[in-house]
Amino acid sequence: MRNLFCLNGEWDFMPLYDQPQCRSLPENIVYEECKVLVPSSWRRTYPQPDGKTFGKIPEYDYAPFDLHGYPAEWDAAEAGVLHRSFRVPESMAGQRIVLRLDGIMQKAVIYIDGREAGVWEDGYLPLRLDITSMVEQGREHQLHVVCSSFDTVLLPNGTSKITGLMGSWYGRISRGIWQDVYLEGYPVLALEDVTIRTSVREGRLEVQALAAGTAAAAAGRGPLKVRLSVWEKGMLRQGEEGAEFFVETAAAVPVLSAECLAELSDTAAAEKLRLCENTRDGAVYCASFQLDWNNARLWSADQPFLYTAVLELLEGETVIDRYTEDFGFREFWSEGPQFMLNGIPVNLRGDSWHFQGGLQMTEAYIRNWYRICRSTGINSIRLHAEPYPADYLRIADEEGMLIVDETAIYGSGKSMHADHPAYVENCRQHVRRLVQRDKNHPSVILWSLQNEMRWVDGRDGFKLHMPGLMEEIRQLDPTRLIIAEGDNRLLAKEHTEVESRHYNIDGTISQWDRTAPLTFGEHGGWWYICPQNSSMYTGLEVYRGTDESTTGLAQKERLFVEYARRQEVSGISTFNFAHYFMRAMPESDLTLPLADPAMPGVKPKRVPAYSLTINNGMLPEGYPLYIPNPAFAIMAEAFKPATIMAAEYNSWFYDDKPVVRSFDVYNDTYSSQDVRVEVVIRQGGKSIHEQTFRFVQQPAEHKVIGLEWMPIPAGDGEQAELTALLFHGGQQVHELHLKYTIVSASLLRQPVNLQRQAAYYGSDADFAYIRRLVPRCKRVDSAEVDRLAAGSLLIIGSYAEDADGTLEAGLQAFAARGGRVLLLEQSSLSPGRLPLSRRPFLRAHAGSYRHPVLEGFDDSSLMFWHAELREEGPLPIIRAAFEKPVPGDFTLLLECSSGDFGDGGDLWSPLLEYRSGAGLLLANQLELMANLEQVPQACLLLRNLLAHAGAPPAQASPCPGRRWRAPGGPPPRWSVPAVRPQPSWRGCGCGTRRWMPQRRHRARLTQRRARTCRTSA
Repeated sequence: MRNLFCLNGEWDFMPLYDQPQCRSLPENIVYEECKVLVPSSWRRTYPQPDGKTFGKIPEYDYAPFDLHGYPAEWDAAEAGVLHRSFRVPESMAGQRIVLRLDGIMQKAVIYIDGREAGVWEDGYLPLRLDITSMVEQGREHQLHVVCSSFDTVLLPNGTSKITGLMGSWYGRISRGIWQDVYLEGYPVLALEDVTIRTSVREGRLEVQALAAGTAAAAAGRGPLKVRLSVWEKGMLRQGEEGAEFFVETAAAVPVLSAECLAELSDTAAAEKLRLCENTRDGAVYCASFQLDWNNARLWSADQPFLYTAVLELLEGETVIDRYTEDFGFREFWSEGPQFMLNGIPVNLRGDSWHFQGGLQMTEAYIRNWYRICRSTGINSIRLHAEPYPADYLRIADEEGMLIVDETAIYGSGKSMHADHPAYVENCRQHVRRLVQRDKNHPSVILWSLQNEMRWVDGRDGFKLHMPGLMEEIRQLDPTRLIIAEGDNRLLAKEHTEVESRHYNIDGTISQWDRTAPLTFGEHGGWWYICPQNSSMYTGLEVYRGTDESTTGLAQKERLFVEYARRQEVSGISTFNFAHYFMRAMPESDLTLPLADPAMPGVKPKRVPAYSLTINNGMLPEGYPLYIPNPAFAIMAEAFKPATIMAAEYNSWFYDDKPVVRSFDVYNDTYSSQDVRVEVVIRQGGKSIHEQTFRFVQQPAEHKVIGLEWMPIPAGDGEQAELTALLFHGGQQVHELHLKYTIVSASLLRQPVNLQRQAAYYGSDADFAYIRRLVPRCKRVDSAEVDRLAAGSLLIIGSYAEDADGTLEAGLQAFAARGGRVLLLEQSSLSPGRLPLSRRPFLRAHAGSYRHPVLEGFDDSSLMFWHAELREEGPLPIIRAAFEKPVPGDFTLLLECSSGDFGDGGDLWSPLLEYRSGAGLLLANQLELMANLEQVPQACLLLRNLLAHAGAPPAQASPCPGRRWRAPGGPPPRWSVPAVRPQPSWRGCGCGTRRWMPQRRHRARLTQRRARTCRTSA
């Protein structure tokens, strides 16, 4: 009854240079010798304002969009004419003939035999044109498609902005027919639209059918009716040899069937549901079914069972048209902050990426992406920044992937004049078409109205139209929630169905009132990957290479995900598994075997080097599904559905107090679980604590368990190990391993062996601690500093007052006489008036830990001094740090960073050593004194500082023998990671680095940051 004929293949092409908005056929058409393969884009690159070219890096011969080897000059053509001839197949004789183009970029005019058939400026959604009156059986027809750029308008400042919906990268780079082209043959009176709605709560199936045709086709017809039958399709399974097939039941009859009259309806009321963009008149009939169905097999993420609805349009008992549609019986809604799927609470754990055209349009790519995500605990995909090809929805239905279906209203590129009437009208038409295309897919759980329109010109005017655009969606589909991705601030509370934030820009989790679900549709910082942005989480190792840098960013994002899960955030999507957590492949260009160009689907001639992160089925046998980088495993662990996570983050403890720990237990599966947690703690080679927890845990439920244990005396320091096994119904689903450092509490009381006289200036509280460690230390005031003996040690307590500068002058004079100064953490007092940057720092790190002050420490010791984790990260261990000095003989013992969206880079030092003749100054900014009783690292570092500053001259070399080392810690490292080409360093024998005079370095590292171009959002 219906017929389909593919018009893909080699088309003639004429580029139109310097005519970006050309829409008419040229008088003199001259085609290139090289043909264009439809579907494809004739452009691979476009120029950027900075003079670079997007889509190509010449110095690396990197061109990921060059799939066909088209002439390079075509990239300059923003418009062009595509042509082919066709004949209407004999099988379509007497039928209604429809031309269908699934994707044309950007704005296009379609001509049949030189006559305009339609104009289209929705680059991502299908166009159907009724061309019955323009074609004849047995005649050859000429099809021309003139593709060009969107219309533009000028802002008052002279900036040019578009009024079309470009979406993300691909919409900017692409020109031409990038999806399949078909001729479709329909009965003259046909079913044009079917809407299927399922309600689990009401046990009901609703089906609405619209049939239409010309008035002549409807004239003289008897009563029309629609017959509905529902058949089980089943679930997709993989056979032994990898073939995919549907598991069907043995039922030979439909599970549900009904008939109803098709009643003549108002043509105008059905306008938004019509099949063809150029047909709005004629006769329209509607039929509606509301059927009770209480025993349907439900579609869910872990059991994606599908049905097939068959609708037949009958005149009497004669079937005149048949329409089939796969669907799943499911319902998705929210109750307060909780998403619900079929009555089961669901937490969304998501992924998303930018669509990049042909290589991502294969069945294998889509299915592999979904399956990779499922293997890591990801249950939802946001089709980001534009509507993706329809196969993404079909395959999601089969794979059980939950989809956030997004429009091409994409503000991050700032390409549009958002409140221009033409742009707003294009948005209105676009959201309607998206819902009409995708409304019957069970995988679609949320409509995403837009992405980050907060950046754009005309934002304040555009946001007034957002409620109207949401209403446009609801008219076609009132069953799904609507989200404005990253644009929560643009919607009033009464219009907010789901709160959406990107990168904490729109607020913090603490501001969430929990009246609606909260999702982070994008989070993480991988588009800014560089050492400066990640050293604050893993140390100077990040300067070794990209893997180390991505590890640092992953550790940061892991902390956020753990915090968000602990706060029971409804949806979290890190940006992203599909790309940033992978290595690119293949390593060289691959030439592909020739394929039949007339068949549906993309047919690249090659796969460019490093153009894929997921195997799309075009790579030779032996290529893996994907190649993860270190971030993948870290983030997969953070997203694991059934897991245990430590609720506290400090890991060093004194041996004289019980250790109290709590753990978050998550069940993000879709069923209730009988849970057992077995915990064993070992120290000194034997078990010192064992405990078992048993409980029933509901889907999406978060439980907290706690334990308390007493470490055994640690002597010089020991390591304790915790193992926690999580069982669901007797099956182990997770294993947690943690290591703790146990330190003897005697370090708080045992005196440090100083070989010099010691004096103290500062507060009473600090002096009480110092006297424990240095019993013979005497207290002095600022006036007595000048009378201290040369070679003695002066300890300055934390946050000393020096309003008139007397103390600083005295310290300088004392050091010049050969005195030694230990300056504890300060807010204003600094050696030589070094600038103090008053900001929090999460950690400190060194290129080498061989300096005696750092004995017992490594990269893991100088972070997580406190149990608590906040949304912005761990509690800081430094409140102010020195800007790295330029003049003077300083040794930077530790460095610290304020990367990511701060000033970036390791521009500060919280611990440095300065020598002037026989004098020595140790300046510390780590928060030691306030943390001695709770943080063993603070006590150990203070003891090391005292011992080094108070050592006799013969032992005051940079590298004396070590005194204490954390058990199980790495051996001392001699090598120093390569850090920055400037300023230069002079290595001391211990592997630490001295700062030598050079040009001012805070001019500024941020100006040289190795940031890549931001591609999100």
